[in-house]
Amino acid sequence: MAMESNSATAGSLTKPCKKCRVQEATLDSRGQPVCKDCFVKFIATKCVKQIGLLGRETMPPCIPNPSGRGPPIIQIRKYILGLSLGPSSTALLNLLHENIEYQLSMNRRTPFDLTVIHISSSLGQSSDPLTAHRKAYPRFTFLTIPLSFALTLPTIDWSSLSFTSFPPSSLSELFNSLASQSVASRTDIIHLLTRHLLLHQILTTESQALLLGHSTTSIAELTLTQTAKGRGFSLPWQINDGPFTIIDYTLTPTEEKKVLVYYPLRDVLRKELITYTTLTDPPLTELIPAEEKTVKENAAVVSHKDLSIEEVMLRYFADVEENYPSIVANVARTTGKLVRIGTEENEAGNLCGLCSMPMDGEGDERWRGELGTTDDKKGLGRLCYGCERSTLG
Repeated sequence: MAMESNSATAGSLTKPCKKCRVQEATLDSRGQPVCKDCFVKFIATKCVKQIGLLGRETMPPCIPNPSGRGPPIIQIRKYILGLSLGPSSTALLNLLHENIEYQLSMNRRTPFDLTVIHISSSLGQSSDPLTAHRKAYPRFTFLTIPLSFALTLPTIDWSSLSFTSFPPSSLSELFNSLASQSVASRTDIIHLLTRHLLLHQILTTESQALLLGHSTTSIAELTLTQTAKGRGFSLPWQINDGPFTIIDYTLTPTEEKKVLVYYPLRDVLRKELITYTTLTDPPLTELIPAEEKTVKENAAVVSHKDLSIEEVMLRYFADVEENYPSIVANVARTTGKLVRIGTEENEAGNLCGLCSMPMDGEGDERWRGELGTTDDKKGLGRLCYGCERSTLG
């Protein structure tokens, strides 16, 4: 009877949803006409699947039984979400919220606690960018951390950089000390410092994992961007889910710690997430700043010197994603098959002092070509080829 009812309903629709057959299809989902509810469910299912995998990889913290007897008390897992305020990370924030609300509605315990962290690189920012987010998601903890706090982190080997003083006293001193004053170098350093701050927060908050809102499109962009910068060897550590090594350079000997990094939206295209932000109630677009909504890929280019590699890839994949989405998925999927070589050897001496990625000595020399290592770089700490180009020119 239910099948007959659905068939009758579908027959009365102009364009029935390909999945539920009971609502009008108003959207396209990977070549299939679907309704709003089925589209939202599709995005949520992709995210929940990855969160489930993460839950099996992370052990919830335990504390001794207060009575002194009996088994230890299992606490709730703690995750950190890096929030850029863009569509992808905002969508991930809402999906995590919806997942918790669903678990509670089924009379289950809260699956995890979430601390949402935004790294602010705006020097003159007067208002709190997370005010609306705190109101919308009171269950979560929100923190805004200035990018300048990265200058105090023990996880960066400042002695590996050619600065008159290390660490630099300010971001201005840091950027002015770069041999290369290009937009690409500055953007690269900002991204590295942002990542360091987020990774460090895993330790300070005693969390089990860092969640990042990279979409399939973002991972494809990151793949080509880092390869172009000379960090292709470290792609398995940059775009795959799994442990990441950070080092405390203030200790003698240095101390290694493993932190877990996960990308729950790796199977969703950016354009799908942008659509998702318009379908929630209320729309997530209200939480996304105007500058993040700007279609940067269509902005006029006055000079190519004003473009970073990241912006070049953003423009390129915006077109590819729209017309050939399978190519974007293939780039991300193929890169995801790369394996981490020599993980047991990734000690302090084998990691880049700035990006903390594993180094490929032979590969870096090939990237340098016939230039080799100049005299002014002797005596400095270890940097991968990509970080050398960004800092030393």
